Amino acid sequence: MPTRCPGIRHLVLALALLLIATPVAAAQLPLPPVVARQIAITDPQLGPLVFDALASGNPAAARDGRLVLFLHGFPESDETFRQILPVLAAAGYYAVAPDQRGYSPGASPTDVADYAITNMARDTLSMATALGANRFHLVGHDWGGAVAWVTAAVAPARLSSVAVLSTPHPDALAEAIADPNGVQAGMLTYLKLVTIPGIQNVMLALGPGVLALALEAMGCPDSYATLYANHVGSPALLATALDWYLANPVPAPQLLGPITVPTLYIWGSADFAFSQEAADDTAQFVHAPYQFVPLSGVNHFIPETATAEVASLVLAQVLRTS
Repeated sequence: MPTRCPGIRHLVLALALLLIATPVAAAQLPLPPVVARQIAITDPQLGPLVFDALASGNPAAARDGRLVLFLHGFPESDETFRQILPVLAAAGYYAVAPDQRGYSPGASPTDVADYAITNMARDTLSMATALGANRFHLVGHDWGGAVAWVTAAVAPARLSSVAVLSTPHPDALAEAIADPNGVQAGMLTYLKLVTIPGIQNVMLALGPGVLALALEAMGCPDSYATLYANHVGSPALLATALDWYLANPVPAPQLLGPITVPTLYIWGSADFAFSQEAADDTAQFVHAPYQFVPLSGVNHFIPETATAEVASLVLAQVLRTS
């Protein structure tokens, strides 16, 4: 069960950070295991949805406000956070990373409209409820970061904190795209490629190896690139993963507004998709305690390439706001 003593919590924090930084220590004092599980919810339009997930820690901690949900992006999966989950679990949290809508076979509707980001925000809230949490901490990367921003905007009372990796606040991104002297618009030209009708057929014909090579070229470590390419390599999953892009224009057609939840934003200076202008401007759209951590030389795949830093920063954030 999670501890309520701040002194003990901070001791656990120090030990957890030592474990992820020191392989020898980790071998002597193993972190909690990561296990597969499923999360069942009911969508008001679609009915039952079942999400595959990875989890670490005591599920009972969720009822005490110590649930931390991790949301992946494209073409990632719950595996994105496998090494981070046990660090949170060691500190008394129940850490859960679901395969999001379109990535879980039991939660992959075929209508593009079903992938509007507001639906994913509702999924997030419903999953937290299904796990027993009234209030929880939320972490998201890439498209998962966009879902985290929207969830924080529409349901601030449900969140104790939000941590976003890579993705700037949508309103900051829109302003950066509109800046005629900025670089942000040019950085997102790849969106025209992934929204070409039938592009999934071309990608499938090329095979998962080509997608893995493309991900590696963008900075994704080869082990993850292969894992992700194989995961979305089926026609059904690739189509629904790409539906996120079709259903959610970038920039968003309407303003999201300020975030009133304690926020951690982590951005890599070598990100190929999001500019420093958008990252810097995110601060003006958070009306709550805010921490911006730019990681020098780190690319877009922050959870995969800066795992220890992410684990440390997220754990410090949830301890601070629990």
